[in-house]
Amino acid sequence: MIDPITAAASINTGIATLEAAAKAGSTGFTFFEKFAPVWTGMKRDNAEYEIYMNRVELMKKYEEFRKKAGPVADRVVGMSFAKPFTEAAVLEDDSSLQDKWASLMLNAGNALSGVEPRTAYVSTLKELSALDVQILDVLYSDLGISGPMPTSRLPASITPRFAADGEYEVPQDVLASLANLQRLGCISFATNWGEEQLPEAVSRTLFGQLFVRACTVIEV
Repeated sequence: MIDPITAAASINTGIATLEAAAKAGSTGFTFFEKFAPVWTGMKRDNAEYEIYMNRVELMKKYEEFRKKAGPVADRVVGMSFAKPFTEAAVLEDDSSLQDKWASLMLNAGNALSGVEPRTAYVSTLKELSALDVQILDVLYSDLGISGPMPTSRLPASITPRFAADGEYEVPQDVLASLANLQRLGCISFATNWGEEQLPEAVSRTLFGQLFVRACTVIEV
């Protein structure tokens, strides 16, 4: 739980950030404000307060990434994307995942990003853990590498690590993340002659490539 002094300072910073965004005509502020009004008189131990703090952090990251991206051509984002995005984004309190939400928010509202605002990106991102996105970033960090990639050293790298018997050995937490990413269509498993899925090696997918790009700050 955040202590009262830190909480008060964060709320004041958040309000200032939102007000500055509004004065600057930020698309992100406009699109976000429709569905996430500023709550006042909140108790520090209730869900509304936690959601508000998530919202503050998301907007701070959005403004930071907006400056980093360079030229931004604001565009109107449709309700079919904006509403589910906002409802999901304000529930996230993990910093690394907030980075992904803020990046998606920026790209969706920027006509120069080349990213189409798709609800599939929202539904996929809300299903990911911090380890999932860490693994995705590693797998898609070098698109010059083609073919199945070994998974035994994830999330650190895609360099293979062999067990004593010469077989690939995948940590259990990584295995669970890979299964989730495969379920969502972000990766595909290698298969043997009997079509059995082999998580020891994975390949990228077209959807995975588009999704990772949509959730990454694109400098134009």
